[in-house]
Amino acid sequence: MERALPGRTSGSDTAIEEYDEEARFWETHSPLDYPDDWAKVDQTQVDSTLGHILAVRLDAKAIEKLARMGRKVGVGPSSVARAWILERLAEPEQGERPDR
Repeated sequence: MERALPGRTSGSDTAIEEYDEEARFWETHSPLDYPDDWAKVDQTQVDSTLGHILAVRLDAKAIEKLARMGRKVGVGPSSVARAWILERLAEPEQGERPDR
């Protein structure tokens, strides 16, 4: 759930866009002030020796949506896309038996 800063509308493209404004907000607020807005997530372990790059063409709307989602958790749009790809690849393929 996106939390709008004072004077902003939740869900608008301008919510928490500027780092200075966000910094001022968090100087006077705590994530603990919003206990219902947080969910436990499992971290995907990534090999730090990534040697290959896969270029994927996306339209501007898709990239902006990835960027908004990434800003919520402090990562860039490519990190969001990469996490989704790795999560999907970790799922068993149709007809494949899960790892035991």
